[in-house]
Amino acid sequence: MSGAGVVANVVGGVLALGLVVYLFIALIKPDRNSGAKRHRQGWRSGDGRA
Repeated sequence: MSGAGVVANVVGGVLALGLVVYLFIALIKPDRNSGAKRHRQGWRSGDGRA
């Protein structure tokens, strides 16, 4: 295997691993982002009605 092939495999592996970790974290903690947005929207709409 040539040096360029090894480099390509390493880069591809790192990118794939990073994507898997990113998706895994997004699946584990979906409430941190969406929950905060919903809370802010609910607070704004509740504040406007009151």
